[in-house]
Amino acid sequence: KAVAEEIKKSRKPLVIVGGGVRYSFAGEQVKAFCEKHNIPFSETQAGKSAIESSHYLNVGGIGVTGNSSANVLAGDADLIIGIGTKFSDFTTSSKWLYADTQVVTINASTFHAGKLDSIKMVADAKEGVKALEKYLDGYKSAYTTEIADAKADWDKEMARLAATNYGEGYTPEIPNHMPDAVESFIKATGGVITQTAALSLIRKLIPADAVAVGAAGSLPGCMQRMWTTDKLYSYNMEYGYSCMGYEIAGAFGSKLACPDQEVYAFTGDGSYNMLHSEMLTALQEGKKINVMLFDNASFGCINNLQMGQGVNSLCTEARYRDGDKPIREGEFMNIDYAACARGYGYVAYTAKTMDELEAAVLDSLKQTKPVLIDIKVLPKSMTDGYGGWWNVGCSDIPRTEKGKEALAERTQKLSEAKKY
Repeated sequence: KAVAEEIKKSRKPLVIVGGGVRYSFAGEQVKAFCEKHNIPFSETQAGKSAIESSHYLNVGGIGVTGNSSANVLAGDADLIIGIGTKFSDFTTSSKWLYADTQVVTINASTFHAGKLDSIKMVADAKEGVKALEKYLDGYKSAYTTEIADAKADWDKEMARLAATNYGEGYTPEIPNHMPDAVESFIKATGGVITQTAALSLIRKLIPADAVAVGAAGSLPGCMQRMWTTDKLYSYNMEYGYSCMGYEIAGAFGSKLACPDQEVYAFTGDGSYNMLHSEMLTALQEGKKINVMLFDNASFGCINNLQMGQGVNSLCTEARYRDGDKPIREGEFMNIDYAACARGYGYVAYTAKTMDELEAAVLDSLKQTKPVLIDIKVLPKSMTDGYGGWWNVGCSDIPRTEKGKEALAERTQKLSEAKKY
């Protein structure tokens, strides 16, 4: 009843759909609740695909790896309704995004329900939402065009990301880090594909009910923002610990669970090199998985975090050593991952252009054996932030101007964040 009273007092609430909505099969219940009361809902990584992406109230991913639609509405909301969410640091943007906003929760865990000084209901997501309805007759939010406007703005940005290609005047999504990296990568590999355009094209070409699996690197950010699906429970992102190497093992497990659907493992070269041994198991068991290997010759996510905190690129790129220099900063390595996959017995392709990628994806749909597509994607072509912030440590005694800027920003953001 206390949760319902807070909702009735609010004019612009926002629901966060967490993994608990998926685990309790509460998607239809939450969707009906939001429709009845005109409340937009956002998604965590674990909650994504519990409700269809195309729903008019679904504003997409929230937080550090979220989009502008959800994050703008979260910043303007006067109440956050967390349903089945753990309120991880990524969901709350390190407790900064809606630091001063009242939170109410429905969660089966007392620990998670009580986070952010919330007014809590300890309950299963489905049963909790049902119980709320007894006290909310006649309630409607005060939203008019804000939800549709926010979604339309993000749709425009999605179209831009999908159409971003290398050419004259090209600027990486992550600018001002390593100005020579793009040209050096092209020289070494011949690859000119951007990560955002590749992801968008793959989504367009593969079956609507395909299962997407991911875990680590920059791809989870791109996927929470850009991946759309109306097939329930078809987005399997391991973002509790973001375990590098989970992608292929998770895809194999997803194929065992969903034998009649195409299953795609989205992995970077960093995660792939950490762990890809279940490629052999999938082959042994005769289970077709599709490994989408985004090769930017780097641990690109960590490189972004380094450089964003005022540190120069440090051992996060796949480069050869140049003479006896202490740090490897020679030419980019050009690994033929398709040849490696063929050695296992996979049907494998190398894509250096968008035309080659399209041809590879379409041909792979005809295959019955496991598939790997080695996609040479430009460094720094992943999505950037959209109104979120993550509390990443930096030097308290910076030696560079960029380091000083990083420390100043972190100090400011921490002063604005919720303290508990």
